[in-house]
Order: sequence, then C-alpha cells, then structure tokens
Amino acid sequence: MRKLFALALAASALSVPTTAFAKKDKSAQAAPAPLAMKETGIAKIDETFAKAKAPLDTISKVRTEVDGLTANVASALGLTAGAPIADALADLKAKAAGKLTLAMDGGKPKVSAADGVPDNVKAAIDALNAGIDNVKNAVAALSEVPAQLTAVADDAKQYSDPAVLQGLVGDNPAAVMKAPKAIAQNLETLTKAPEEAKAVALSADNLIKTVTTTLAN
Repeated sequence: MRKLFALALAASALSVPTTAFAKKDKSAQAAPAPLAMKETGIAKIDETFAKAKAPLDTISKVRTEVDGLTANVASALGLTAGAPIADALADLKAKAAGKLTLAMDGGKPKVSAADGVPDNVKAAIDALNAGIDNVKNAVAALSEVPAQLTAVADDAKQYSDPAVLQGLVGDNPAAVMKAPKAIAQNLETLTKAPEEAKAVALSADNLIKTVTTTLAN
C-alpha cells in the first residue's frame, strides 16, 4: 500500500501543469474557465477545499460583470459581438451626438442623456449604468478574498503529507490514486487565485477609468 501511495504522489506532481508547459497561442485562447476546486473523494479533505468556493466565485463574478458590461453596451448599440469597450463608448458618443452627460455618483460614473437621443443610445446608457453598479458591487467583495484563500491553502497543505493522507484514505485504492492529484491541483489553484483576484480588480478599475475618461471629453 505504501508503494501505491508513493506512485500516486509522484503521478500527482507530474500531472500539475507548469507555466512552461501550459502556455498556448494567445490568439487561440478562449475566456479563462472559472477557478474551482476538484473533488478528492475524501469527505474531510473536500470539506476543507469547499471553503474556497465562495472566494473563488467572487473572482469569477467580477470577471463576469466586467465582460457583461462591455457585451451589453455593444449589443444595445448593435455592434459586433466581442467589440472592445473603447469602440462601444466611441460609438455611443457618436450616436448621442453631444447629448451625453457624465457625473460622478459616490465615486462611480453615471451617464445620462438629453431628450431626443435614439432608443439604442438610451438602452446602451441603461446597460452601462447598470453594468457599472454590478462591477462596483462585485469588486467590493474582493478585498477579503486573498486572505480567505490563503487560509484554506494553509489548512489544506497538511494533506500533501503521505502519512496524513494515508490515515484518511485507509485501504481504498481508488482514493489513493485520485486524491493526491486533486489535492496538488487544488493547492496550485489556491496559490494562483490571489493574483487572479488582483488581475480582475485591475481590469474592473481600468474599465471604470475608460468609461470616465472617454465620456468626460
């Protein structure tokens, strides 16, 4: 059994992708998959990793709201799917023909328009203001995420110890083969996730700045 355990742990180390091997052609990359924990098949360990779900979902929520704002504004204006926010805002300004007003409301931009703008401009403004609210609300929950994820990782590191893991797995061969790989992958995700939280926060901040600077002029 110990030999089987050693083989499983060695396999788990080899199965975790490193940066060097995980790189792909950026032009072919789709949107990143939401961060998530993999089940190990061991209740006690899965309970530990389950504590990461809420903070990981918070990161995904920010990314979804940032992408959704851009997509919804572009859609309201009839632009091609995937149009960047800069193009959508430029189109909005052009179609509003000088009738847009930008004001700051509690530290966030709020857009309005004078009477007589087209319906698609009104729809885009509604999508923009709602999207900004959604982004701001999602980002507000990010501040505690790094500490939450670090706490889960610190608690879960004990399961990388073969003696601890074998005490939980017992003589279950299926768990012996599955658990080490899932544990290694989850720990790597928990290590990378705080940086991802910073990245999505920066993306949200840049989006709000782009809206403010573009529509203020």
